[in-house]
Amino acid sequence: MIPINAIVALGCLVFGIGLIGVLVRKNLMVILMSLELLLNGVNILLIDRAGCRSVDVGLAIARTLHQLYPAQFNVEKLNVLLGDKPTLQAVKAGRSLDELHALWSAGLTEFQTRRLKCLLYPE
Repeated sequence: MIPINAIVALGCLVFGIGLIGVLVRKNLMVILMSLELLLNGVNILLIDRAGCRSVDVGLAIARTLHQLYPAQFNVEKLNVLLGDKPTLQAVKAGRSLDELHALWSAGLTEFQTRRLKCLLYPE
């Protein structure tokens, strides 16, 4: 298995080469190819989508924004994405990610078993 440091280094290197090409070159074709390199660098970093816990990232960002900017960040709008009032209340209370997981882990397991019959490609 390739170590994660090597993957991150490769993704950053490809992104950096693409960024330099976009900023330095004047030829449109070279700029477009550099832009493709730039986006491929990001794609390399996000290649393990199963390992990227986007819900955790979103909840951590929401908790941090609520802690830093309680007057400006409207936590109530987060419920449109969450759809779960207890989780929203826990975010407001500043609970940890483990506590947030405990609130909806049973429902997630139920959902995953229910959706298996609808998947075209099994996981």
